[in-house]
Amino acid sequence: MRGFISFYRKRILRITEFLVIFLIVPILLFTKVIDVSFFPILLLGAIIFLIQLIRDPSFRLKRLWNWGKARKSIGRIFLYFVPVALLMTLVVYFWEPDHLFYLPRNHPWLWLGLLVSYPLFSVIPQNIAFRAFFVHRYRKLFQSNSTIILASAAMFAFGHIIFHNWLAVILTFIGGILFTKRYIETKSLVASVIEHSLYGVWLFTCGLGMFFTEQVV
Repeated sequence: MRGFISFYRKRILRITEFLVIFLIVPILLFTKVIDVSFFPILLLGAIIFLIQLIRDPSFRLKRLWNWGKARKSIGRIFLYFVPVALLMTLVVYFWEPDHLFYLPRNHPWLWLGLLVSYPLFSVIPQNIAFRAFFVHRYRKLFQSNSTIILASAAMFAFGHIIFHNWLAVILTFIGGILFTKRYIETKSLVASVIEHSLYGVWLFTCGLGMFFTEQVV
């Protein structure tokens, strides 16, 4: 009986933790109850999650790197990326032609800085939170790969409600499926970081970045 109670107590605590981190915090940011920028919270959360993973003996630290598997996946990553990048560019060209390549055309130094800062300060923390930590921490709640991929993608998309537009949510749900699937298949956080960085940098390059700033309301 004690074991039964302990099991369900741990499960309830884990579910509560999940709801607070991935549902309540984004809602508080969206409604401005917590009126601060999203990025300091993301960085702080990623540091806490990384420490938790490092201290967890059941987590294989190799998953944070595993360059061998990441290297083998690069060809497949580009096989997906090239046609999608072309599609993204065409969407901007026909939908918002004035925004096509807006950042490199009008703010080249800002764009070059973004090429470095975005992967380091946004992509890596997001992948620690929504790939490495999420998949390991909540694996037992969702059990199968397909359900945890969908759950991770859904929470990744929900976190983007802070940008106050549906396009950011829809695109990040699709991206979340792709990035989490890549992480699970390769067992390499580096692989998902590379893939996420490609799409994210191109999104800001081609002109869709306007939907991923906290000024969009």
